[in-house]
Amino acid sequence: MATEKRKTLSRRSSDISAQSQQIKYDALIESIGEGLIAIGDDGAIEHVNAYAAEALGVSRQELIGKLCSEVIVIVDQHNVQVDPLECPMPRALSKGAAISEYTNMMRKDGTLFPVHITASPIIINGRPTGAIEVFRDLTYEQELDMAKDDFVSIASHQLRTPATGIRGILSMVLSGDFGELTTKQRHYLNMALRSNNRQLNIIEDLLSVARADSGRLDLVLEKVSLTALVAEVVAEHRMRIAENEQRLEMQLAPEIFAMVDNEKVKMVVDNLVSNAAKYTRRGGIIRVELSRDKGSATLKVQDDGVGIPKDQQRAIFAKFMRIENELSVPAGGTGLGLYLALKIVKLHRGDIVVSSEVGHGSTFRVMLPVDEGLQLLPQ
Repeated sequence: MATEKRKTLSRRSSDISAQSQQIKYDALIESIGEGLIAIGDDGAIEHVNAYAAEALGVSRQELIGKLCSEVIVIVDQHNVQVDPLECPMPRALSKGAAISEYTNMMRKDGTLFPVHITASPIIINGRPTGAIEVFRDLTYEQELDMAKDDFVSIASHQLRTPATGIRGILSMVLSGDFGELTTKQRHYLNMALRSNNRQLNIIEDLLSVARADSGRLDLVLEKVSLTALVAEVVAEHRMRIAENEQRLEMQLAPEIFAMVDNEKVKMVVDNLVSNAAKYTRRGGIIRVELSRDKGSATLKVQDDGVGIPKDQQRAIFAKFMRIENELSVPAGGTGLGLYLALKIVKLHRGDIVVSSEVGHGSTFRVMLPVDEGLQLLPQ
């Protein structure tokens, strides 16, 4: 009798402990502040927290037990509904690997909201037995970004007019329209004009970024010699490179022609060569190479400068991103150049990649598609 009583008490204690653990588990799931959905190995939804149900505009009862592919609708950045089997959770379950991406989810009423989703398989004894998806509604962040972009665009437009007026007046004074200038006056007016030009370049970068973010960065395509374009941009930097006591090495393939926006591609090349000069110490080497392989032209800008930490090499293409190093303060800049360069190259159906090692320099490669037929046309 005493043994049976002890067994009963032990079972009750175990049940109470299990209930307590379940309560803690449920409280943990509800308090994470992000949407959570879990499925079993058959794809049926087993758990949904309050955040997920509210974000999707449904009750938990409408989701529990249903196939994920039937009730969770994903719409990509191009407003195309994703095949249910290609959604993050089914992919994570089938591949046995985590999936992380930015996309859009559809509410019950058909409206979309931006999210960042991370879906991971649940592995037990080396076998996927389900998957769990955590997502965050990015609507508020997206609205903030839009407000910030609108502000940047409006402020830049308002600043450009007076800055352009100042440049005009300075140019007139330097041209002698208002009388002869002393050597000292001309020196300081030239300094003011250079500062004004830098100001206008920053304003133009801000406007270009605002256009790119709103999808209004249009390309004016024309047949351009990439070889001549790169040579022209590099020539503009030769004096500065020489002043830095840096050595310039250039190897350009014979004429490579492509249909590109001449001015915007110049901006890309200018940014990469300028950065190489900024972040290379005195006496360093800057190499610029242009080559072609079938349907693609590759521009390589290489330096032996300060380099970029591996964990920050993706981040350098973000807006307003600047890496802290021994040359970042004297180099200056807005942190918009590489962001804008990548936008421009992507619009041309190309790409930019970087490889770098701290203390041993960086190599940026720009790949642009070229039409083989253009190389054969008479010039």
